[in-house]
Amino acid sequence: MEIAVFGARKFPSNQAADASITAIHKYSKHHISVYDGKGTFLRTFKNLYHALRVVEFDLVHVHHTDEAWVVPLLRLRYKVILTSHGRPYQVSKWGKLARIYFKISEWIGMRTAHVVTSVSKPQKDSFQSRYKRRVYYVPNGVEKEKVDLVKAQIYLKVCGIRGDFILFTMGRFIEGKGTELIRLVKLHSKIPILTVKDMTDRATLLGLMKLAKVVLLPSYEEAMSMVMLEAAYQGTPIIASDLESNKYVLRENAAYFKTGEWVDLFNRLTNVLDNYKSYKKKAKRLRHTIISKYNWEGVVRQYDELYDSLLDNRS
Repeated sequence: MEIAVFGARKFPSNQAADASITAIHKYSKHHISVYDGKGTFLRTFKNLYHALRVVEFDLVHVHHTDEAWVVPLLRLRYKVILTSHGRPYQVSKWGKLARIYFKISEWIGMRTAHVVTSVSKPQKDSFQSRYKRRVYYVPNGVEKEKVDLVKAQIYLKVCGIRGDFILFTMGRFIEGKGTELIRLVKLHSKIPILTVKDMTDRATLLGLMKLAKVVLLPSYEEAMSMVMLEAAYQGTPIIASDLESNKYVLRENAAYFKTGEWVDLFNRLTNVLDNYKSYKKKAKRLRHTIISKYNWEGVVRQYDELYDSLLDNRS
């Protein structure tokens, strides 16, 4: 079957929602064509024209609700699946008009897509209640990748770090990731906190996650953090903001602090370091859960099942 995917910012990529699209392209049993260029209206309209007038697919999968306004147009020819990767109108960097646009686009997509999924179980429940329709929970995932501990150690030496360190990393810098909380905690932490952003060397980044004493996840809003899954896969203890989306995945196997409260984050960090053996055991248990429940091959099989159900019921 021929399936088109809309919504990629960069393809292929291991960052954010693009990681999901990349995994679908890699593991789906169907032939996947990816339209990239998310965030530019001109590119989106070109992609729409191409999909509607130039080529033919069996189904279209749209990622991100902030561009879900394309769904009713795509429905002119195709069955459409919509996947939510979060609620952008809850991110602080956007102004009033942008948030109104995001809410309208979400409403259009939720009302018109044949099938809707969410990478967050709590957000899936919220969407289902708000829009009075079935929403499927299909999470993000991880897979086994090369981990380069040698390059990671070299990177640490270049940064002037010897011995234990705390890691804070993000795929790209955007407001709402909690960087200001990290700056405040750094002033009081006895162990150095390394901030890494936009690192393209995956093996080195994963090596840093594995070597870190603790990984910090201080975001104000997340659907399902890829950094969370990657750090958990490496078996490193995690301290996360107490978002429901974080707690659903991490359960009792991580430490939590009150979202936006740097003092609480510092206190949790102190507690984890004081009780490190206990949290290291929790991290090992979490790693087994991530491997079994959140591997990309299994996740993509869930998408394939949804594709098949739609393709079997074409009218």
